[in-house]
Amino acid sequence: MSENTITQATDNIFLDLGFSAQEADNLLIRSQLMLALLHQIKHHGWTIDQTAQHLKQSRDEIKALSQGKIGQFSVDTLIVMLNAVGMTVKVKICPPGSLSRSPTIESTLIFSNAMPYSFAT
Repeated sequence: MSENTITQATDNIFLDLGFSAQEADNLLIRSQLMLALLHQIKHHGWTIDQTAQHLKQSRDEIKALSQGKIGQFSVDTLIVMLNAVGMTVKVKICPPGSLSRSPTIESTLIFSNAMPYSFAT
């Protein structure tokens, strides 16, 4: 008979999935930025073409964004796109040993819409 063990989760799912601390932090930041951007796009009700025009990106890049293809977007690119839709990104930096080990990204707008994300038609 096997013994079941329960492991306490961290506040970073990517760390729990086995990524290194640095990679997990980067993935968490990019995922938070992507979600904020997708919520803003949905708030505006933009189609893929409208989003591509506003963000100065190709349709394929916008499709990748909507599909959550996190590896295709750098933190810098996501911040530029968020700025293009009128959002400000604030980064909170904590010293080593603080209560929260994971990075935090705060946006100036709060959305109640939840994923999954779909574009207006």
